[in-house]
Parts: sequence; C-alpha cells; structure tokens
Amino acid sequence: MFFASKHVFQPKTEDDAFEEVDEKELDSSWATSSPVYLDKEAQPVAAAQPSSQLRHVETAEASVEVDSLLADLPDGGPPPAAGVASASAEVSMPLDDALDASAALTTLQEDDYRGFASKHSAVAEDKPVDEVQRSESLGDSLRGLFGMGKASSAPAAPPPPPPPAPKSKLKLKYARAALPRQSETSGRRVRQEVDTNVVSVKLGTLVQDSQVHSGECTQCKGCEAALSHYSRLCGPESARVWKCEFCGVENAVDLDDEELPTSETVDYILKPAPAVVSSDAESNVIFCVDTSGSMCVSTLVPGGLKFRGSHTESLQRELASFNDDNSHQRMPNESRGAVYVSRLQAVQAAVDSQLTQLAETHPYCRCGLVTFNSEVTLVGDGSKATATLGGDTLTSAETVRTAAQAHANLLSEPVKSSAEVLSKKLFDLEEGGQTALGPAVCASIELAASAPGSRVVICTDGLANIGVGTLEDEAQIPAARAFYGALAAHAVKRGVSISIVTIDGTEADLDSLECLSDQSGGDVEIVDPLKLADNFSSMLSEPVVASKVEVTMKLHKGLSFRHEDAACSSLTRRVGNVNKDSETMFEFKVSGDKLDLDELPFQVQIRYTAPSGMEALRVISQKKPVTQDRQEALKTMNVAMCAARATQVSSFLASRGRVSEAKLNSRAWRHTMASHVCSEESSVHDQKQYANYLSANADVEDSYAPPVQQGRRSDSQSRWQFKGKKATSKNFM
Repeated sequence: MFFASKHVFQPKTEDDAFEEVDEKELDSSWATSSPVYLDKEAQPVAAAQPSSQLRHVETAEASVEVDSLLADLPDGGPPPAAGVASASAEVSMPLDDALDASAALTTLQEDDYRGFASKHSAVAEDKPVDEVQRSESLGDSLRGLFGMGKASSAPAAPPPPPPPAPKSKLKLKYARAALPRQSETSGRRVRQEVDTNVVSVKLGTLVQDSQVHSGECTQCKGCEAALSHYSRLCGPESARVWKCEFCGVENAVDLDDEELPTSETVDYILKPAPAVVSSDAESNVIFCVDTSGSMCVSTLVPGGLKFRGSHTESLQRELASFNDDNSHQRMPNESRGAVYVSRLQAVQAAVDSQLTQLAETHPYCRCGLVTFNSEVTLVGDGSKATATLGGDTLTSAETVRTAAQAHANLLSEPVKSSAEVLSKKLFDLEEGGQTALGPAVCASIELAASAPGSRVVICTDGLANIGVGTLEDEAQIPAARAFYGALAAHAVKRGVSISIVTIDGTEADLDSLECLSDQSGGDVEIVDPLKLADNFSSMLSEPVVASKVEVTMKLHKGLSFRHEDAACSSLTRRVGNVNKDSETMFEFKVSGDKLDLDELPFQVQIRYTAPSGMEALRVISQKKPVTQDRQEALKTMNVAMCAARATQVSSFLASRGRVSEAKLNSRAWRHTMASHVCSEESSVHDQKQYANYLSANADVEDSYAPPVQQGRRSDSQSRWQFKGKKATSKNFM
C-alpha cells in the first residue's frame, strides 16, 4: 500500500475538508479556466531583463500553458514591497531543464524583484505575454500520457541567455494580496471534498515474494480483518484474545507464537498449484476478428507500402485488361501505382505480425482465431477443422457458450507449432455479412479460459447487429448493455481479460462495450488501420502476473470510502487480470465523530490466481499517523497519485452522466495540487507531475461533453473516459 501523504488527514472542522471553486470555472474549458499571469506593475530596482519569458508546452492534442502551474492559488499572500516601481515581470517554468535545476517553479533574483501580483484571466487582455518557441524536450516528456499524444515536430528555440549570478534566490509563491479577493470579483463559490486521504495498491507487486504463512488466515468475526503483525494479544497463552483494530470486536486466538504474522505483507496459500503442470505451459491469446462487409473499406497506403495478403496488384491487372493498352485504371488526381489496403487486410497483417512475434518471445503460448460476420467461426489454432455457429445458436449467451465449450479442443497447440498454418487460414479470410459481435466475444472467452491469465483481443469496425448483444436498435441497447456487463463478470470469473480495438472513423458503441475491458483488466483503443500492428503489440507486451484478482480494502470503523456507491469501511473490487503496472486506488474520509487516535490501521486483502494455477491471499497491513493540520498533510503530497485519483474519479462521474460533478472534482483537485506545488515543500518532480496532469486532463475533460446521439457517447468520448478511469500514478511521472 502507498499513501498520498505521510499522514491521514482528519479535519478540525467540516470546512477544512473542502476546496472551494468559482462556479464560473465549471462553464469554461480546462485550458482556459483561471490561468494566472504575472502582473506587469512591479518594476525591478535596476533595468535588468527577466531571465526568461513565459513558455507554452504543446502536444499535438493539447496546449497547456506552463504558467497555469500557478493557477488557482489560495487567497492571500504577502503584499508587494512598498516603493517598488513598475515593469515587466514575465517569468518562465522551464520544466524540461528543471530536473537538473535547484529551482522548481521560477526563481527570481531577490535584488530585481521585490513583489508580485497574480491575475486571473483567460487571456492577458491589454498586456499580452510574448510567446517564445515551444519547449520540445518537455513536450516529449508529456508525450504519450495514457499511451496517447504526439510530440511537436517544431524545432526548439535557442535557449535564452543565462541570467547574472544571483546573490540569493526567491522562489515564487502565492501572490494575490495586491488584487481583490476572488470571492469579491467572481461568481458563486461551490465546494468539493478533496484531501490527501488516498491509498494506492500496486497489483504488479504480486510477483514479488513475501512471507508465506503455513496456517490459515485468522480473521475477525466482526469485520473479517486479518490478524496482523501489529495486532495485540491479551490474556494468558492458553486463552489469548485479539481486540480487532478496525471494529473493536474481541476474538479468541489459538495460535502459537511462531504462527503469528511477523511482517507487513503475508501470503496465505488457499489452493496449491495443480500437481502436474507443464513447465512450458503459458496462457492463451484469442484474436477475435470482424469479417463483416464493412471491413472491405480501404485506405490509401502512403509510399506504396505493400501488405502481405494484399490483392491490389491482382485487381489492378484484372482492371487493366479492360483497357486496350492494358494500362492501369486509377481515380482522377490519383498517382500511378497507388496502393489501397482494406481494414481486414490491415487486421490480417497485424495479427500475422503478432503470431510471428509470440512464436519467438512466448513459443509455448497458445494462439487462436475466432472470426465473425453473420456467423461465428471458431478457427482455433488452425490444426483442426473449423466450427461454425449460426442461426438460433447466436440468440443467447448460454447456447453460444455450450457450443463453444464443445469445441475446446480447437486450441491445443503452442504457437511455435501453429503459427504457420494459422497464418495461412488468417489470410484466407474474406469480408461479407453482418456483425455478430456479442456471440463472438462469448465464444472467444470460452476458448481462452482453459488457462488462467488468458487474453482476448477484439478488432471490429461497427455496431453489433445480429445475435445476442445487438446494438443497432436503440430499444435493444439496455438489454445489450446488461448482456455485456454479465459477459464481463463471466470473463473475470474465468480469468480472461478482454481488449477492444476499433477503427478510426467508425462507431462501434464503445459506450456499451468498454465494460468488457474495464472489468476484466483489458484495454480500449481507436486506431488507424495502418497502425494496428503497433497497438496489438502494445496490448500484448506486458504479461499477466495474476488473474481473477479481487481486492478488499479494510478501514477503521471511524472512516468510510469516498466516491463509492455506499458509505462503508470495507470495500471489495474485482479487478480481473493484472500486469506489472496495474494499480487500484481508494479514497477515504472521517465518517463520524472526531477520532481520538494518534494513528489508524489500514489493511488490503488481495485474492488472486498465479500463472501456475495456485490460488493465494495476500494481506498487507499498515498504520498511519493522524494530523488535523491540512497543510501538514499537503507537505508530503504524492502529486502523481493525487493526479491519477482525480482523473479516475472525474472520468467515472462523467461516464455516469454527472458532468458538472466531474468538472467540480477536477477543478478542486487542481486547486489543491497547485497550493502544494507552489509551496516551499514541493520538489521539482512534484511540479513536473502537476504539469503532466494539466496537459493530460485537457483531452480527458473534453470527453465530458453530453452523449452525441441516441443517448450514447461517441467512441472517442468513451475511449478517453476509459483511459481516465484506468489512470495510474505512472501516467503522470
């Protein structure tokens, strides 16, 4: 467990737990809401030029002004020094150089600048700030947040001349005293409960060894918390009693001293691995490929790049035969020899590339193919005759599941043996028919589930329109969403993760489908058909370290979870498959009367299945000190963790249609993080992480718009909100 602060924050008063936000901010975009510009009224004593000017950090999809790091500062601050003349006080936040610099925000020569005043304005109206060339290196550091975004291709500007060596440095801090208080000049204030009471569970650590307990886990009969290394036992050895740290219930404990937990992390073996397990056995990968009629839509390939399986040349020769001179036919303004590739051909090339790669890196992994149009075809590993499901079989999950289980033997050969024959069957596929997506996913799960930690990768370009789970008819959407939700729960139970790849420019209703990936531990992407191979590779690059993961967080009875469906002190989440970067977070608060405790207990219980098939329970127990001083809690804020949690909650609220609440949560967290990164206690890394949060959230918040049609969010909106809900601390580091 990792906490967002060294202390648990217990507010002295109810107001201490809230962050105020100007209501007008909720009506503005993320990039333009309350950036801060330094006022140009403070003159330096000498006519020295500022060391550098304001910079803009840009990516292809977002533009964030670095000076917004100073946005949303709390009211108050030191007044400007008396007698200071006026002049320009433009400063920069060169975060690309900050990792090697001792100054984090902006350091100014104390002799040159005596006082500052900040101004809230979307645009510096009568005092425009000169923009210099964008910082390419910082743009690169912000590139790829959530695996997305592109670096700017603009050349970097030459660095500004170094400033004179200062006698002493003054870090820019809060400076609002020279202006009226925001509440006197702005709209109504709204508030959101925001603090550092956030805990992260790094699920990738399940691969790390810990103390293995030989006995059973001793749990409280009141709240099911586990006996831990900090539990206190009272009474004689023959009649020991443990008073639970979480709920206060007394429990009789019949354990010898050597059976008591002695470390923070303890593993309990619930079920050993099967007695006979091949040392070469690995999980399964099923490629579930759409072969409906729309997959024939083609894309011009730049540079005449050739795809294996492309029929362009044969078609050109056939068309040329209709001309007297056998010349190639082409569209107006089309270059000679232009090459087009269909969506299916792009998928074929991407899957074939993955088969080759897996045969080299994971030769004993079993790979299979399932295709779907008006029917579902189970190809398996290609070593046996295919099986086709159609007609009434496709109308219910149960009939599809039963039919697929009858053909479980279609997946038996390791990819090192099956890659060649499976590749041949892959390139024999042709487009045509409708889109039986629901039945195909159902069948793919059954084929994959023979080994824990298996994965299904779906590639489709349109709405499911035949069989169970059809999404084309608006009246059928509620039933379809219930079907996909139940299918996701079934995939988690079987230890299978589901990732979805859709084609850029199409709509497959990810709003209804993303629950498959969200619940099972998969991913969602929208890609250019020519870049499918890279996305498939990314989805399969990280091996599954545990499957069927279930995380239970235990809090003291005086605490409860925030942003959950019920206010309680114990919460269980089904996470599905996890890799080394997987992480889940919880947010909590003091739920009742003030707690008269110097420290509070926390415990997480993780049930999981290892790749070997062993089922285990990992218990991690910690205690954290309590403070009633909000500033004390903020001093040790983990900015990346708070940024991830802020993004998760806002994206979740937006996905539920609670857009105003999502924006309020984002703005409140931005205020809280800004107050920390502008403090003396913040580090260079804190400020870089905050800049990353500002950059990433520009795109995430754009997805908060209302649904575009028939009550559905667009695929682009759904993808961004999925990425937001899955944000991890690593995304902001």
